[in-house]
Amino acid sequence: MCIARGLSYDPGAVEYIFTEFYQHRIPPRGCHPRDIIAHVEDIAKYREVRPQLTTDLVDRACRSYFLESGSA
Repeated sequence: MCIARGLSYDPGAVEYIFTEFYQHRIPPRGCHPRDIIAHVEDIAKYREVRPQLTTDLVDRACRSYFLESGSA
């Protein structure tokens, strides 16, 4: 997905997703790479920075993508 979107691949950012989100919260799904990268691109555009798989951008993208359900 990184190649298709023109982003450099960072295994550390992917490891971060697994340890911070998949390991304790949710199972990985096939649509996640596409969706998370789309969030990274949107956040980068808003911040006027180059989209890339940094821990900061990936963390913000995942926190907006994997919303926790709370009690009302």
